Amino acid sequence: MKKLSLWHLCMVTILLLTAPVLSAADSYKSLNGTMTPISLPDALHPWWPDSLSLRFVNHVGRHGARFLSSESKVLKLEKFLNGQNAAGNLSDKGEKAMAMLDTVSARTAGRWGALTELGRREEQTIASLTFSLSPELFHKGHITSLSSYVPRVVESQYSFCLALADSSSHLEIVTAEGRNFDILMRPFDYFKPYKQYRAEGAWKAPYSRFEAQMVPVGPARRLLKDDRSLTDAEAQALAMDMYGILQGMEAAGIPISPSAWFSVEEYRECAVISNLARFCRNSINPYSTLAGSSAAPLLENLILTMRKAAEAPEKEYDVARLRFGHDETLMPLISLMGLTPLELEKDSLSPINVWERWNTAEYFPLAANLQLFLLRSPGGKMFVAAMLNERPVAPCAADSLKGGQLIVSLDDFEKCMKTRLALFPAISRE
Repeated sequence: MKKLSLWHLCMVTILLLTAPVLSAADSYKSLNGTMTPISLPDALHPWWPDSLSLRFVNHVGRHGARFLSSESKVLKLEKFLNGQNAAGNLSDKGEKAMAMLDTVSARTAGRWGALTELGRREEQTIASLTFSLSPELFHKGHITSLSSYVPRVVESQYSFCLALADSSSHLEIVTAEGRNFDILMRPFDYFKPYKQYRAEGAWKAPYSRFEAQMVPVGPARRLLKDDRSLTDAEAQALAMDMYGILQGMEAAGIPISPSAWFSVEEYRECAVISNLARFCRNSINPYSTLAGSSAAPLLENLILTMRKAAEAPEKEYDVARLRFGHDETLMPLISLMGLTPLELEKDSLSPINVWERWNTAEYFPLAANLQLFLLRSPGGKMFVAAMLNERPVAPCAADSLKGGQLIVSLDDFEKCMKTRLALFPAISRE
């Protein structure tokens, strides 16, 4: 056996002592996928040169933290547990699960899918951070905002706009919401070919194989004293329903930990497979480019408004255009723009590959947002910078020449985005 020197032993000890240690609670929280509350900085500072002034902001945001969208998973799990309880077959963990469902139902009653107080704070904080980048721009001017018709999205819009209005009484903000904006904010509902693909597309068969291989059976089997009547497929379906409930507890402000039913590794396996489903349904992937194409109208709108803001005399166009939707709004858009580092071939598609490079908790948490900034030089030339979730990103990340640049000219940005649109063109509604 190869012996370690004293120096090596000392270095290992130092690394172990200084490495950040995640508590069990933090480990579970990092695995909540799209139900992860956004992590926001305390302050934002312009990363562009002082010589550039902010002229206009384009914002596309997901609604903030919410309660569980419906009680379907709760009712399904409740029905199973009640049946097992009647047969005297519930273990201690099963009884705890029944109590957990009672708590969730009581705390969420009448508020399924509603924005939480945390969600309102998220949107208000993002608005305040945006304002702080250029108080001069937002001191006085006109802002147009729109949202999908879903109440939690509408309330997210109002929370954001109210925070801006509180920052300056001279702003004029016009808001609108409704199904008229589905083509932009709900492409997953608007375009029938894409809607059909999401439900029963070519991704389903390989995903189902991964699901059968990866989803743990232990969490469901441990709910019962005698689990012999429970098939693996049934146990896996129950585990995913449990995960779907528990991943939303932090956002809802309900203090229930998954640790009573899942090990960290089991919870991670559910998170990884859930992440894969999101990728296959909502992003350009080896089985379809429909997700990217569905976001073409929204990207075209972003390009158009950037150009209009650039060409209009100062203060004669909106200082900002705001749009509020869902994670399924942002996922196709970010994919179409090439801002996420993942367009895999079929033979490299796996849950772990996707998890490591396209993690929904990182890219699409609650209140996730993309902001495009139009910047003007003293000589009048226009540039574009971008932020994803309050962190600078390269606006033309997919471009081989401009991909590493955090600031690009408006002309280069348009060229890059139009190249992406040519690769993934718009589709017809039917």
